[in-house]
Amino acid sequence: MNVLVPLDGSDLSDSILAHVQTARRDEEGEVHLVRVIEEADQEEAAAHLEECKAQLEACGLTVQTLILHGRPDEQILQTLEAGDYELVCMATHGRSGLDRWIRGSVAERVLRGAPTPVFLANPQGISLPAVARILVPLDGSRLAGKALTLAGPLASKADAELVLLHVDVPGANPSVHPVPEVATRKAQERAEAALEGAKAKLEAKGARVRVVGRYGAPADQIMQAIEAETIDLVAMSSHGRTGLSRWRFGSVAEKVLRQCRCPVLVWRPRR
Repeated sequence: MNVLVPLDGSDLSDSILAHVQTARRDEEGEVHLVRVIEEADQEEAAAHLEECKAQLEACGLTVQTLILHGRPDEQILQTLEAGDYELVCMATHGRSGLDRWIRGSVAERVLRGAPTPVFLANPQGISLPAVARILVPLDGSRLAGKALTLAGPLASKADAELVLLHVDVPGANPSVHPVPEVATRKAQERAEAALEGAKAKLEAKGARVRVVGRYGAPADQIMQAIEAETIDLVAMSSHGRTGLSRWRFGSVAEKVLRQCRCPVLVWRPRR
């Protein structure tokens, strides 16, 4: 798989390089490092990219470099559209001297517009230990389930446990009990019923799978599950929805990304 890695020259931005090998589902393809700059930065950018290239090549990866000019988010998205990429991998909130990407907003614009899955890590999630548990939030929709196409191979590669999360949303489903204490007790039972099929399919392929049910606002419950289950990576879809129960995965993914202490891998429906 070909991976695009946008960099801005900052130490935080460069720290995403440690995640590239983890984020790749297979060993095929190339890694393309890209800097979006002003003309005066050309020499510095070229030297910086060569240093990053050497770091990845030392890990056995095939690496190409690219320098572009313009708005970072526009150039990144245009490159993704024009190239044969299966993943974009980047840090958020990195800055370099006076040339500020304000990567939080750049990353979120890339997240909204990318035609590929997006692997993102904010300053809290930039240090990645060995991946032992991958959280996959699911709402029962086909789109939300697409995150399993990302999480399954990564779990197999890392021998990690898949934790499937189903959240009962207050007021979104008439069958959810209106009393929070009762709803919380029933959430696990409802989760196991809702995700029984997905769990069985994954286990048939040799995966280790556990189902967790929670009750409340999706983004809040995902964050709480990350801590309670000691999660190392979150894999989720954007724009997943089921019936009248809408998680609004685009906004949920962005909320999780801003606060999450571990990296987030987001599946995007191809346009």
